[in-house]
Amino acid sequence: MRHYNYAGPYEVKKPFLADSLDVNSKRFSDKELLNTTVPFCNLSQSGQTLDAASSGELTLPTSASSYALHLVSFYLNSDRYTKGTLRINGPEISEVYVDGQLTKLTQGEASLTLEPRRYEIVIKYLSESHKENALKASFNPEKDAVVTATVNPEKRYTLSDVFDGKRIQSASLSPNGKFIIVSYQETYPGGKQSSFTQILDKATGSVLVENGQSLRWMPKSNLAYYTRKGMKGTELVTLDPTSKKENILSSQLPEGSFSFGPTEDYLLFSIREKGPQERKEIQEILVPDDRQPDCSNGSPMDILLLTSTMYLKTATICYSVAGNRI
Repeated sequence: MRHYNYAGPYEVKKPFLADSLDVNSKRFSDKELLNTTVPFCNLSQSGQTLDAASSGELTLPTSASSYALHLVSFYLNSDRYTKGTLRINGPEISEVYVDGQLTKLTQGEASLTLEPRRYEIVIKYLSESHKENALKASFNPEKDAVVTATVNPEKRYTLSDVFDGKRIQSASLSPNGKFIIVSYQETYPGGKQSSFTQILDKATGSVLVENGQSLRWMPKSNLAYYTRKGMKGTELVTLDPTSKKENILSSQLPEGSFSFGPTEDYLLFSIREKGPQERKEIQEILVPDDRQPDCSNGSPMDILLLTSTMYLKTATICYSVAGNRI
């Protein structure tokens, strides 16, 4: 490896020690300063690179501070599935991360299994005042694989780019056409997901509101609304995207899905009710549509008047799988 990305130095100080031993009867060591968080994105933001000597050895930057943390990184690009050995000879107090995961070295070596994609190798090390450190890194692949080391962040488009990352789920325009509600879903490596919603100014693209709730527009006013759990029950809350002001319209919503009436003074609820339950070993067919699953269940339509919080139950409607009204 001849070239490295670099970020630092970041000064760190030893904590005040009230006792020589901690609760586990262990003494504090300088290595614990590595637990100080330094975001790895600082490497791409710093724009600094370091060049090693012709021997491949890099003289690492130092700091005038008593203790400082530094980040050094490079990328490995493999042209195929392969195994190999990562060798790093560096500072005594340091850690090595492969794609953000701490990798333990045994006598300065670690076995890696590579796929045909890019890997980021980050070395996080602690320096002491005016004490020089050197670094030499290499990767030896098995067989005929071609693995290149570079500081160029460009990468291949892989399946992780397809399945992982942030995706737009939906977008809706406000009644006056000035604001947009955009719902996102972010998928992390391993399959875990999170969702959030933003309200954007359509003209500038700036984010006015970021909310973890599912936001929707009111029918005619330019207010967003969502539901949340309150002290008395489910609350219906409106949100003004310009002033960020919230207003609770109702604090005891019934369970079920709903939609606003066009005049915004009442809600239409669709609440699922279970009909008579059959025995599992017997299927009762009174009419042909009884062959459809859950046809005995009904969806009563209730009206909640927001001005008086009155409930008006109007009808029970059952739809077959084909969508026919009964």
